[in-house]
Amino acid sequence: MRRRGIRQRVMFVALAPALTISAMLGVYFTQVRFAEIEQSLQDTGVAMARQLALASEYGVFAGNQEVLDGIAAAIVREAGVIGVAIRDQDGRLLAQRGQAIEDVSHVARDTGVRVDQGNDDSLVSSAPILQSKTVLEDFYEPSQAGVVQAAVSPPS
Repeated sequence: MRRRGIRQRVMFVALAPALTISAMLGVYFTQVRFAEIEQSLQDTGVAMARQLALASEYGVFAGNQEVLDGIAAAIVREAGVIGVAIRDQDGRLLAQRGQAIEDVSHVARDTGVRVDQGNDDSLVSSAPILQSKTVLEDFYEPSQAGVVQAAVSPPS
């Protein structure tokens, strides 16, 4: 009986540190992986918002609703995109597809892109729509025409 008790104690002393380290490493690598997935989702949203801002420039400046609707409809078909909103510089909605996105009036009035947490697990990436740098004047001052917002969600 005593041998079996000692054997169990030795097994416990030998296995307890290994199991503890395994559990700690499992938790650590899971957290690292989730952080990588979140960063990848943010990068995807920022890239889409920037591209959408460039593509929307003509439609916003020309007031062409058909172009803006087409762009918004096309981007919502992309995997992971759950909503798109294109607004003018006063915050008025010009085009929207998919999930409704609240007005983000705190978007920087420069070339900065902002990422906010949505109502659910989504991230909302916002990018300003700037006038093209193709000018005939000697001095160029960019002017903002609006804001583009793309909501992306992790894959289900």
